Parts: sequence; C-alpha cells; structure tokens
Amino acid sequence: MLIKLNSEDFLPGGATVDDLLVTAAFVRAAGVDAIEVSGGTSLSGDYRSVRTGEALRGHRGAYYAKAAARLRQSLDIPVILVGGVRTLSEAERLVASGAVDYIGLSRPLICEPDLVARWARGERRASRCRSCNECFYRGFRGEGVSCVLRDGEGV
Repeated sequence: MLIKLNSEDFLPGGATVDDLLVTAAFVRAAGVDAIEVSGGTSLSGDYRSVRTGEALRGHRGAYYAKAAARLRQSLDIPVILVGGVRTLSEAERLVASGAVDYIGLSRPLICEPDLVARWARGERRASRCRSCNECFYRGFRGEGVSCVLRDGEGV
C-alpha cells in the first residue's frame, strides 16, 4: 500500500517536516509499503502543492527533495518524490544520491504521455510541461484532463 504525505503545508503554525517524520513512522508501523512526498495546500500561496508557472520562472525543481531525503534516512521503505521534476538528469541525480527511491510524475506525463519512453530512448530533453495548470483547470471545468501544449493550443 502506498500513501502520499505532505512534507509541510507552509502555513503559520502548520505542518512541518518534523510532523511528516512522525506521521510516516505511524503509517509505516500500520503496514504502509511506500510513501510519496508532496507538500503545500491550496492556501499555501507560492508554496501550494501545484505550483503554477514554476517551470516558466526557471524553478529549481524537485520542490520537496530535502524533506524527502530526511524521510528516506528515517525509513526502511521506499520514498517517492513528486513535484517539480522536469529532467531526467534531475531524477537520476535524486535517485543515485539515495535521497529518494523513485520519482513520481504527474503534469509532465499529462503533457507528454511518452516522456519516460523518450528518456529511455536516450532523448534527454526536459519535459515540455510549463506548469501552467491548464490541464487541471480543464478537469475542474468537466472537460477532462489534457495539456494545452499537447492539444496544440499553446500556453
């Protein structure tokens, strides 16, 4: 069984990475087999869980990597990092360093469903995803989840 946990919520008096570590120990004891680390809430401003435009602003990527690395050091089960990973080199670096066991992808795969296959073929170009979130907005409007870049609408 896999569970997704917030690394922190970035709100005054809110959840912290230390809270993540405590919660993770409880869910591990309850039998969870792996933990995916994310962060933020819809109320977290610039640190919300789905960060609009980060890729456009030249984000540093892997938003929750430090929290995931701390969690990885405290657990004997796989840790999966999601959020802001847009390049194969970044994913490889995070896994090779032992900071995490796996990388989760969401918006990059909505934008490019064949992204992992492309990387496996040796095409190392970063994901085209620009974190515009239009894929999610479409879903909220009942139009289904799809990427404006993939659908030829541009951003």
